[in-house]
Formats: sequence, structure tokens, C-alpha cells
Amino acid sequence: MDGDGVLSSSEFTSANVRLGIAASAYTSHSGSYSTFFTALNTNGDGGVSQSELAGAVTSFPQYETVLINAFTNNATSMSDSELESMIATPQSMLTSTGVVRTAFTLTGTVFPGQRAAIKTSLASTAGVPETDLLVSYTEVARRRQLSTQRKLQSTATTRVEVTYFVRDDAQATSVMAALPTDVTSLKASVPTLNEFTVSDVQPASADIVPSKLPMTRLYVLGGILVAALAALIGNACFWAKKNSKAKYDKGGCCSANALKPWLFAESIAAAAIGATVYMLYTQIKPVTNAIIGILNMILDDLPTVQRDLNYPALNDFVDTIPSGVLDSLRDNRDHFEYLDEAVLVPGLLAAIFLAFGFLCPLIPVRKGSLCFSKIYMMLAFLLLVLALVFYIIFASAAIFMAEAPDRAPELATEVNRMRGLCVQIPISIQQRITDANTAISTLQTAGQNVTQYTNSLNTARSLHTLLDGGCTHLTDLLDEMVKVFVPAMMCIVAIVFAIVVNQTLCCAAGGICRPRKSQVPKDISKTPEKSIISV
Repeated sequence: MDGDGVLSSSEFTSANVRLGIAASAYTSHSGSYSTFFTALNTNGDGGVSQSELAGAVTSFPQYETVLINAFTNNATSMSDSELESMIATPQSMLTSTGVVRTAFTLTGTVFPGQRAAIKTSLASTAGVPETDLLVSYTEVARRRQLSTQRKLQSTATTRVEVTYFVRDDAQATSVMAALPTDVTSLKASVPTLNEFTVSDVQPASADIVPSKLPMTRLYVLGGILVAALAALIGNACFWAKKNSKAKYDKGGCCSANALKPWLFAESIAAAAIGATVYMLYTQIKPVTNAIIGILNMILDDLPTVQRDLNYPALNDFVDTIPSGVLDSLRDNRDHFEYLDEAVLVPGLLAAIFLAFGFLCPLIPVRKGSLCFSKIYMMLAFLLLVLALVFYIIFASAAIFMAEAPDRAPELATEVNRMRGLCVQIPISIQQRITDANTAISTLQTAGQNVTQYTNSLNTARSLHTLLDGGCTHLTDLLDEMVKVFVPAMMCIVAIVFAIVVNQTLCCAAGGICRPRKSQVPKDISKTPEKSIISV
């Protein structure tokens, strides 16, 4: 540790503390660091060399598990019991609504004892228990060493990522305020880091699940459409009064005297529906991707991993899914790929018939009857009602996703558990992969057989791919479904607006009856209005 290529007795003791090996682990050597040190120093030169240290695994097989797990941060072990401990759910996770993240880079390999000390300090700094945070270490670079002596102290650049589980915005703000923002304050808060070169401290950031549905944009759109409807009514009244002085019969804003203003209003309604349906289409795309991802994970990835790993926990989970459900999902998987296109159909069809309804009177064919316009208005009304029901279903699903946890504490607990595990498990397994890569390299250098550990690494990679992908799609589905609420409600507001305008236009056109010749001019283009734009 002092660069001389061997460990003295005091350095050996310090190294064991860093590795997290208690003296009591050396049961065959009186539970003493010094006794075991003497046993390792086979040439009696007062120091333990690299070869003597590497040979400890084979010379003292009773300590093989202890030493290998210490040097590899337990990366070479992936038993069912360890997998179960990895998915243990602390109470803080069940009540958390988000996370606070920070990170920093250090130079050097961090051993188990040091990791434990760093985690304790980080928890104390934020004022939370250790169960409320996860700390992961990812080696991003390793400096090539040229000499035997320097190889004993080979250094790596490690990215340390810290994740805190928080209950609400208030706790997130408190944790973020307490966390260090630079190297100096970080080392002051975490004394163990004084043994390393630390850099690139990332400011803390919070990722909190919104507690309420976003209503602001909805209120704005609703206000705009109400104001637009009031303006259109005023415009219709103005032209009705003006036209009543010409050759039309007397009538108000819903009479034939206001036909053109309501044709113009119909065009605005069609445009509003088209715009809001497109907004819903862009927002539903991530939902579609999440659903397809979950189906692919269940139908393709899960059976493959189950077959390759044969983990009892995975076998039990797969056995709980009825085969009929799997067959149904498999048969209908392709249909889900068109979900985003499907949301366009009701709204766009309604908008198209609204467009036909206001364009037909402008075409110089069979002036006066407005028969085709009324047919299109009627079809538009039916499609508007259908679209209204369709988009209410989407809005209701979003409301359920957002509000149900607040109304049902048990459901909130399970949702929080799922979200928390989807943060914890991928990080934990990725940490195993990172440590296992380092462990295999170290053991190969020491001449050890790494076949068993390579298999464990492959197991960890398979689990990480499956769980990380599944968790990503699942959390995306929960988050993106809530985001569907605003565009779905905008569609609903636009449809209600269009129904009012469409029915008013129908009244202005004479309803289902053929208007009297004195009521509607034979050539709309010869009315006092010059054009739709003029109204």
C-alpha cells in the first residue's frame, strides 16, 4: 500500500478492514489478522507479496469464499437467497413517490469495507436511514500498469451513483439541500473519500411522480374554446341582424341569416378536433411502445431466460400466468401495434365529416337545399358522440392511474413497491456485473479457474437484461398513461365544442326540413357576406 510491492502487518490489517473482512473470519488462525499474516508470509521476509496473497485462496481453502467475495465485492455469488435479499423491500420504498440522484467520480478501486463506510456517511449527510439509498460503483476506465509493484496498486476510474428514495417533494428538497455540491464539501461529508481522488460531482436532481393531474393546459384550452364559442355566437348574431335587413326572413343567430358564420365555426371545430387528436396521437405512441415492450418481455424474453437459468423464483412467476392468457396475448400482440393509429380514427373521421358539412354549401351545385350538408352534419354528430365515448375511456384510464393510489392505500403501496424494485434491482444486478468483470480479470491474473464465475456473470447479465427492460417498460406505461390525460381531455373539450357548433349549424341550415325558398338564397355567394373569411 506504500508502493514497496508488499503488505506489512499493519498494511495487511488495514487492507482487511477496507475489504470488509472481520478478524473473526479467520477461524483457523485464532480469529487474528496478525496470526493469519504470519501464515501467509511463507518466506519470512516480514511482508506479504502479491503471489503469497493470491495463493491464499488455494493454500487456505477454508477461506476461499471469504477472500474471493471480499476481493470481488460478492460479485461471484448469485444464489437464490442472494437474489431474494436483492429484492427485499425496505419500508421507505413502500411510501416513496420518487428519487433524488447524485453522482461523482473517484480514482481507485473501492472495496466492501469502504463501500459500507461511504454509504453510511452519505445516508447521515442526507438525514435518512441507510435503507433509503442505493450506491452503485461502475468502473469506467482502468490505468494500464507496467510493473509488478505498481500492479498491486492498479487504479481504476469509478463512477459512483447515489439514489435516495423520498416520500414527497418536501423530503426531496430537504435531501437535495443537504447533499454536497463540490469535491471539498463531499470529502468533508464522506471522510472515506479522502483516500481517493474525487472529481466531477454531479448536482443532485429529483425525479418525483406527480401527485396531481396536470390541469393547467386543459383549463387554458377550455377557456380558449369557450371564448371562441362566445365570439362565434356574437359574430353570428351580428351577421343575422345585418342579413335580416336584406332579403332574408327575420331570424336570430341560429337562423339562416347566420348560415355563413356557422359554416366558419364548423371549420374551426374541425381544425380543433384535428389538432387535439394529433396531440393525443403523439402522446399515445410511448404508451404503445411500453405495452409492446411488456408483451415481448412476457412472451419472448421471459421464457428464454427461464429456460437458460432455471431459477425457481422465475419458474414460480411464470407458472402463475394462465396459459390461456399467454395464448390470447400471443394471438393479439400484433393488434396492439396499431393502438396509436387507432386513436386517430374516431376524431379524424368526425373532423372530415365536419369539413364536408361546411364545404358543401360553398360548392356551386344544387344551391338552396343544403341536403348533403345536413347529411354530413348528421354523420358528423354520430361520429362525434362515438369519439366522445372513445376519448372518455382514455381519460378515465389516465385518471385511474393517477388517482387510484391516493384513493386506495394498499394499491399505492404495491405501485410504490414496483417502482422502487424497478430502481433497486437493475442497479443491484448491474453492480454485480461490474464487480464480476473486475473479479474475473483479477482471478485470471492470479492464475485461478474462472469458469464458475463466468457462468455467474452470464446469469447476472441475463437477469439484468430481462428485469431492466421489463421495469423500464412497466414504469413507462404508468407514467405515460398519466400523460395521456391532458390530450384526451383536450379531445373531449374540442368534441363538445364541435357538437354545439354542428347542431347550431344544422339549425341555421333548416334542420332536417327543406328550407323555404325565401329562407335560404339559391346562391349563397350572393348574400351580403363576401366570403367566409369576412365573417
